[in-house]
Amino acid sequence: MSSSAQDIAVFRRYLEAVSGGDIDLEVLDETLAEDVVHHGLPEEDRSGRAGMKAQQESFGSIWADRDIEIEDVVASDGLVAARLLLTARHVGEFGGIEASGTPVQVEIMAFARIEDGRISEWWEVADVLGLIEQLGVSPLK
Repeated sequence: MSSSAQDIAVFRRYLEAVSGGDIDLEVLDETLAEDVVHHGLPEEDRSGRAGMKAQQESFGSIWADRDIEIEDVVASDGLVAARLLLTARHVGEFGGIEASGTPVQVEIMAFARIEDGRISEWWEVADVLGLIEQLGVSPLK
């Protein structure tokens, strides 16, 4: 398997661990570097693997029945880039919006740097405007 294929395999395994019902914390230990940096979290929450695990557990309490589909993925020189589609159900407070049970779909662009077989850096950009509109809130009225 080429290094790009191995990097994509690590990326996929991480996404599988955070999809579905319970988050597979053992797989997060195996796929995230101890000092991983999540560039989408506030500075005080970027505390390595523990910070990403806490972020995923929080995410899991807000969004149930999570499924993350990889729509496109490419890798080169230790960097994996993907276009993802998250399907979930809103079951917890999110940005001041009370749980509604509403099913949602969110497009996400995600990037991961893979070093020594583990994710060392993570970036993601999600269509949050589309998400909150699905929840019945539109800041663009």
